Order: sequence, then structure tokens, then C-alpha cells
Amino acid sequence: MGVNLMSRQVRQRDSNERDEHSQVHPDQGKRELMLSRPETRITGLFVQYYVACKRELWLQAHHIDFHDLDENILLGRLFHEQSYAYMPRKELRLENAVFDVLDINDGDLVVLEMKKSAKMEIPARYQLLYYVWLLRQAGLRVMGVLAIPKQKKRIKVHLTKEEEKRLISILDDIPRIIQLPRPPPVEKKPYCKGCSFYYFCFT
Repeated sequence: MGVNLMSRQVRQRDSNERDEHSQVHPDQGKRELMLSRPETRITGLFVQYYVACKRELWLQAHHIDFHDLDENILLGRLFHEQSYAYMPRKELRLENAVFDVLDINDGDLVVLEMKKSAKMEIPARYQLLYYVWLLRQAGLRVMGVLAIPKQKKRIKVHLTKEEEKRLISILDDIPRIIQLPRPPPVEKKPYCKGCSFYYFCFT
């Protein structure tokens, strides 16, 4: 009886140790996520993140994404689908970019980017400039339109030499940010409270 009880205790202990080793420690999963292979293909959103918040750029590139849980993002997607629904648009893909093309204006292809709020106007402008730049590299004549339907604003965007120089410096620096071992430090911005990473950064 004593031998059998001891044998059962040894087997139970071994089983518990195997279970313990097989479980993922809460911090272990986080470390693995932090070290996962980042997304290095530059997209228009990466350009927007760089201008708006380099920390968000790093987090998104490392597949840390709370957007599907963010009510503001979900409302923004619905807003994007419903706004200007009456206008004929075509989705165009080029390299890693996906954008809406409206029509031809005086021989120029018109690329549309819509935002729910003017708070992100400057980051969105550079996202749009990236699309314009990509299409120009493909030999097309193109201009951009940044639309903020809630404020009934439509802003024409042309890629100037100064902005092209700034854009190229952004494209050169994005890989450096992504390859950092840790995300850049928190910087409080006017649009932080509407960001899906707000509680991640400030709690």
C-alpha cells in the first residue's frame, strides 16, 4: 500500500511538472509577441503612423493590434463605407498600397483618402502623398483628395518637391523604427484619447 501510494504521488508530481512546463507564462507570451517577426513592407498606414505616432508604427508592425476592439475604429470603417457612397470609385492596388481612385480630372488620376476627423489631417496627408508618389513612380499623372465628410472638407493634395523630400526621408526611417528592440517611448499627442492603444500606453 505504501509503495503504491508513493508511486502514485511520484506519477502525479511528474504530471504536474509536465503541465507546468507546457503552460505559457503570461509574460512569456508577451515576450514572444514582442520578438515576433515584424512586418517590414511599407504601407500607406505605416506612413500615417510614422507621422502621427512612431510608437503606434512599431506596435502595428509587430502585430500588436487592438483595432478590432476599438469602437472608434469600427465606426470609422462604417463611416468610410457610407460617406461618398454615391460617388463611383474603384479600388486600386499597387505594391503594398490599396486605395480608392475616383476619376480623371484634367488628365490627372484622382486618389481619394477619407478621414472621420480633421485631427489626423497632417498624418493622413502624408499617407495620401505616399499613394501619389507610388503612382508617379509607375509613370502616372496623379493628384490626391483628402476628404473629411463630417466637416464637408475636400482638400486637394499635390506632391511638391519639398514634400517629396520629406516623404522619402520618412520611407528611409520607417525600417529603423520597426527594427528597434522596444517600442519608442510614449509621447502625448492631441489624438491619444481616441487611439486604440490609449490604455496600453497610459496605464
